Amino acid sequence: MPSPVQGTQTIQVVRTIPQHTYDFDPDPGLQDIAQVYAKALGNIQRFAYLENQYLWLRAFIGVDLPLMGSDSPDMETNLRTLGAALLRGAFASIILPDHPNVGRAFSDAGLQRLHAEAPRAFEEGRFEAFCLGSSGQIDGKTHYRPIYVHAKVAIIDDLWSTVGSANLNNRGMRDDIQAPTRCLLKS
Repeated sequence: MPSPVQGTQTIQVVRTIPQHTYDFDPDPGLQDIAQVYAKALGNIQRFAYLENQYLWLRAFIGVDLPLMGSDSPDMETNLRTLGAALLRGAFASIILPDHPNVGRAFSDAGLQRLHAEAPRAFEEGRFEAFCLGSSGQIDGKTHYRPIYVHAKVAIIDDLWSTVGSANLNNRGMRDDIQAPTRCLLKS
């Protein structure tokens, strides 16, 4: 065995494994990623940065009408917890794709839910949502080109961060197998 590395950071590897996926699963599967997001969002004191492909309150069923999807309890918790941090005076920024491959209305509904949770944060500019894009000249005209956001990144108060494969939706939190996600806690 190599000798332990000395340092002040703690790394945690978490994953999502849906119920009934493998014989060795504990019932009801593993929702480690949902648990660390809920805990991290609940610990926000000053600032949260989120970059993700989706921000879905409900489960996408193939039609881009958010009222048709079933509830996602993990995302309900995440949005309520982020809204509570905004109510306490925290700032938050999220980067989402302008034209996701599916579910734009679902991400818009997630943003509307946050607005309903903490309208004052929006009014005061303490919550901002961004899409990435570039522009180029074609035949003398400027054309907007969206940059697709596929990252799954979060930073909370410069004390906790994660990079992984879990989208902020029902699939990333509970319903799909997600590769291990690395979380760093700065002490």
